[in-house]
Amino acid sequence: MSDANILKPQDEAGVLEMVQAALASSTPLEIIGHGSKRGIGRPVEAGHVLDVSGLSGVTL
Repeated sequence: MSDANILKPQDEAGVLEMVQAALASSTPLEIIGHGSKRGIGRPVEAGHVLDVSGLSGVTL
């Protein structure tokens, strides 16, 4: 996957915006943290990767 397809939000609002955009365009997202479990299970076919490794303490 190219870097152009990797989305790195800076905050919770950025995550919300990126998820809403993917939903509106019916684009599948692969959501990763630090990628430690990325090799487990079957491969994900997603249009974009949502990299949340730079976030911590996210509240709902």
